[in-house]
Order: sequence, then structure tokens, then C-alpha cells
Amino acid sequence: MAVDNKQVEEFEKKYKDTIFAKIIEVGSTQFEGISKMTTNATNLGQSHVSIPNVSTTLNNKIVELSHEFRNAGISMFSKEFEDYGFVGSSFLGDAIIHDLIDKLATSTDKLGEYGKTIGNVAKQKNERVLALQNVSPIRKFFSRIRAFFVPVQPVDLSLTEEEQGMLDSSLQEYKDIDSDIWKYNLEDNIVQALVKEIAGSQKFGDFDIPHKHHAFNVPGLLEESVIPDLKRLGLEHLVPQLQEALIEEYKKDLPDSEIYQVKDEDMHLYVPDFTRKSERKEEVDLEELSRQAKSVIADSKKTIKETKKSLIQHGISLSDFSLVDRTSNASARQSATSAIGEELHPVQEVNQDKVQESTDISLDD
Repeated sequence: MAVDNKQVEEFEKKYKDTIFAKIIEVGSTQFEGISKMTTNATNLGQSHVSIPNVSTTLNNKIVELSHEFRNAGISMFSKEFEDYGFVGSSFLGDAIIHDLIDKLATSTDKLGEYGKTIGNVAKQKNERVLALQNVSPIRKFFSRIRAFFVPVQPVDLSLTEEEQGMLDSSLQEYKDIDSDIWKYNLEDNIVQALVKEIAGSQKFGDFDIPHKHHAFNVPGLLEESVIPDLKRLGLEHLVPQLQEALIEEYKKDLPDSEIYQVKDEDMHLYVPDFTRKSERKEEVDLEELSRQAKSVIADSKKTIKETKKSLIQHGISLSDFSLVDRTSNASARQSATSAIGEELHPVQEVNQDKVQESTDISLDD
């Protein structure tokens, strides 16, 4: 069943609107937080602090990657399933977007940690200032007298080395995520993104499922939804690396061999076996062969029906063929069949002999 362009456009619009709306929402929250944190940093003498907005970096990266997909003749946001007559999301695109969104979520957590750290440092500094302001008048008086005899160093309200280290550390983690997104590219990041998308854990109600996709389904998943798009993107050389990474990831959840020993013939149920894909291919070919056979049978029935109709229109019945079979030998049968063919498909010019041959054969007995 064909999928028209309108379906694709509507799906892509809805999909992209959802993604970018969420990014804008997070970006607005980050912008407000960054504005307050910058003010707090300035109050602490950290006027050199520069805090990037990760959501802006992410937005630009998704647009950049979507252009790479488009240049390869595919979409990062949608995929047409013509056999089923509907449009869905691209598995490869989903893996990338989910990976980037996870980085955005982590950056939000790190930004919150930095905000909390800078708030604690500012609070400690304010407490020191308040402590000086709350000194009793008598203590201030004796302090002034003592200052005449013993030089007193000014109180240092700058950040301690420990406080500065805490601020730098928490902010750097946030900046590192921003840098990772900015440098994100298909060649270096697609394998890791796909491993997360395929072998990553997920919750199902109160249950924790170790992998989103069962091991025995992974080879087929790659063949149908991943490898074709990797080929279009010129990244087919990453397939062996992806397969090896998936095998290693699924091996982590094999049962303890001292408790339960998985049989060799059952190993593909726990760890993807990409050597079995040839068997899968044979199964697919058999299905395709069956489909083609059904199509040929259907076409044959249609041809027979149309031929019968054409014969009747020319005054020839199927009983006429039975008569030819009963009364003609092989040679005569061939002549009779030729005569019928000429009756159905007359030619412009015929010689006298052929006309005579046709008139000598009668199907009306």
C-alpha cells in the first residue's frame, strides 16, 4: 500500500514540533537559571564565568544532523512502511535524538548542581560578612585600640581554594556536556547511540527490563531498520563494530555459569547471533518466492478468464476445443490451434493457402 507525501509531511511536522518544543521549554528554564547563576558568580568576584546554554547547542546539532540524512536521501524523523501503508519514525533517527536528549537531561542536572554549589558558597560568604557586621560595639572599640599597637590584616572575603575548586568542577562537567554535543557526529557516535537504543534497559510498570529488544530479534532489527540507512549514509563499515558492541553488551546479562549453563543451541536467545542472519535471509526469500508464486497464479487465472471471454465474443466455446482433441491427431491439433489464433488476432495480409487452411477447419459439428 503506497504512502503519499502528505502523510509523510504531516508525520514529520508533528514529530519535529514535539521535539523542538521540548528543547525550547528546557532552553527557557536553563536561560533563567544561567542568568541568576551569572549574577551570583559576579557577586562572588567570578566576573569571568561564561555559562553556555546546552539546549541551543542541541537544537543546532539536530538541525545539522538532519541535513546529513536529507543529503543521503532519507529522513532523520520519519520512515515509510509501504507494505503496511503507514509512516513511522526512523529507528536510526530515534537512536540519535534519544542519545542527545539524554545528554540534555544530564546537563540540566549538572547545571542545577552548579547553581546549588554557587548558592552555598555565596551563603557562606554572606555569613562571614554578617558575622563582622554583628560584632558588639565594645569589641569594635577594643579592636580599634589594639589596631594602634598591632597591625591587623584586612579580612579576606574572597573564595577559598576549596570553594573555587567546587565551583570550577561542577561548572566544568556542564561545559563538557555542551562540548560533547557540539562535537557529536555520526561516524564517532552512532554506534554508541544504537547500542543504547537497542540494548538499553527500560521500565515496564514496576519491572526493570534489562534490554529494550530481545537478543534473538536484534539481527533482524539491524537487517531491516538499521543497516539500510547506514548504507545510505555511507556508514556501512561501522556494522561489524556495532555488532560486536551489541554482543558485548548482551553478554553482561548472561546467567552465572555456576548457577545455570546456557546451551550452545540456546545462546542466541541471550546474545545476538549475527551468523544466523543467512538463515533468516533464506526464510525471507522463501516468503518472497511464495508471494511471487501466488501473484503468478492470480495472473494466470486472470488471463484464462480474459481468454475465455474473448473466445466467446468470437463465437468459440470451450466445447470446440474438446472436439478438436477427440477428432484431430497431433498435427491436425496444431493446425486447428493456429486457425483459432488467427480468428482471434486477424492479420492484415494472408496468403491464399492459409485462408484455405482456416476455412477447411470447422468448429461447428
